[in-house]
Amino acid sequence: MEIIKYNFKEIDNEKLASLLKNKFNASGMDANFTISHDQIFCQTPKETIKNTIKLLKTDKDLKFDYIKCITGVDYREYLEVVYSLYSFDNNYSLNVKAKIDAQNPEIDSITDIFWSADWFEREIWEFFGINFKGHKNLKTFLLPGDVDYHPLLKSFEIKWEERKYERPGVFE
Repeated sequence: MEIIKYNFKEIDNEKLASLLKNKFNASGMDANFTISHDQIFCQTPKETIKNTIKLLKTDKDLKFDYIKCITGVDYREYLEVVYSLYSFDNNYSLNVKAKIDAQNPEIDSITDIFWSADWFEREIWEFFGINFKGHKNLKTFLLPGDVDYHPLLKSFEIKWEERKYERPGVFE
């Protein structure tokens, strides 16, 4: 293994936001960029999330090659999926947000772009009930397999009941 000397790159978020706007405008994609608490946020329609993530990863000037985290958020009126991306080459950091209808919570899976999104998407599906279209392995891995609730939704109501623990056949 070769150890490479790391040189810190100071990032100007205003310039990065301007670069991102230009890239999205050139590709004809709709996105809104804001800076808050020294972080850049990109709000994009859920229908374009796959193209958005693909552009951010494959563009030669951006190279967002790492997913730090994907999480879900419940705002009661709607849900949101937040993708935290990072570029090792450029020291860029970006949060991509997509609003989802709470009545029909679904969004395209990005596991074909980032295979590491697999567990993040499974966790969000399990705890928020957001269906990731195209995900090949949406099944529980943290909650008991027979539950029919999503405990991180604000509408979730704790019901105290005695349950018999049923050991899963195989842990994955």
